[in-house]
Formats: sequence, structure tokens, C-alpha cells
Amino acid sequence: MTRISVVVLGLVLAGCTVFDSGPQLPCPRVVVLSEAAEMVEFRPGPGRDLTDVLYEGEIIGMSATCDYDDDGYVDSDVLLAIRLARGPAAEGNIGRFTYFVAITDPNNKIIAKQVFPVEVEYPGFGPRVVVEEEIRQRIYYAPNPDAGFYRVFIGFQLTQDQLIYLRRSRGG
Repeated sequence: MTRISVVVLGLVLAGCTVFDSGPQLPCPRVVVLSEAAEMVEFRPGPGRDLTDVLYEGEIIGMSATCDYDDDGYVDSDVLLAIRLARGPAAEGNIGRFTYFVAITDPNNKIIAKQVFPVEVEYPGFGPRVVVEEEIRQRIYYAPNPDAGFYRVFIGFQLTQDQLIYLRRSRGG
């Protein structure tokens, strides 16, 4: 009796894919912008050397999946891993950063953008922490046949000064 139950349960679970209606439609492409994959936050004032750094951040990983519904929408689910390090100028055990998520349509036109502020507590005043952010974007892709030509762009929301600093430090 136990074996039959296991076999029946196995057939029921396998039925999710055995009776699938066809191939999986393509997900929107999720891209971490290279220029916005890192950030350095300095304390207020003119200083821009290592002793003036409050926080440094880097997007270190990302995974994405999607689910279509019957109403012309696709839900794009992204798991983002961000490493944040305390700099010499940081006080306390709270770190802050801001990142953005922007969606473009098949014509590369930005159709949505949202900015997310995040506060992170460094455990025991430690120097580094890794944060995972879960992001769900609901995209209306109809009348297109699928959402494969939509893009989801992710990066740190940088100020002009931060962008210039990063470009210079990379030699660009």
C-alpha cells in the first residue's frame, strides 16, 4: 500500500510537467548595469580618499525567474545579492544604500523605474554584510507574443559625483 501511494504521488507531482501546454515563454532579460554595479558613499565634505569612505557596495549576484498569466502579464522575480562594507568614516552599525529597478519595452524605452532605499545593520559592528533583496516586477507585455524583449535593469542609484568617482577609479 505504501509503494502504491508513493507511485501515485510521484505521478501526481510529475503531472505538473507531463501535461504542460508547451515550451516556457522567455523571461524578460535582467541586467545589472556595469556602471551601477558598485558604489562608494563618502562622508559630507570635499575629502575623497579612503579615510572619507562611509560605505562601499557591490552587487555580487543575481538570479531571475518569471511566471506568465493569462491576462498579458509576466511577473519577473529577481533575487539580488549585495555586499556592503563599512568604511573608516562610518559611525554606528547602520549602513544605507539605494538601488533602482527600471523596465524597458522592446523599443528600449523606459516604461517604469522605481528606487529602493535600504538600511542594513552590521551585526556586532562588523565590517561587512551581504544583503539579499527580493524584487518582483509585474510587466504588461501584450500585445507582444511574449516578454522576451523586455529588459529589467538594476543598479545602485548613484549621484553624479559617485559616478564620476567610480569612472575615474576604474580608469575610464
